[in-house]
Amino acid sequence: MGLLFSDAGDDQQAALMQNMSVGMTWQFRYMRLRWLVISIICFFVGGLAASVLDYFIFNSTEYKGLFDLLINRLTGG
Repeated sequence: MGLLFSDAGDDQQAALMQNMSVGMTWQFRYMRLRWLVISIICFFVGGLAASVLDYFIFNSTEYKGLFDLLINRLTGG
């Protein structure tokens, strides 16, 4: 809770944070790197999916693409 009112729980939390910052840094770096790789893969897969969907909408309907379809559906035009 602070410097004046510290108890056993505060001491345990401080010891845990000390051990965690020393012993787990490689795991945090791994998790950050894994998150970065997964985010980049999801970004490109999402872009690829949107472009494939746009291509099929353009070729199989009278709309000019995904945005044209969405705008016409929203505005009723």
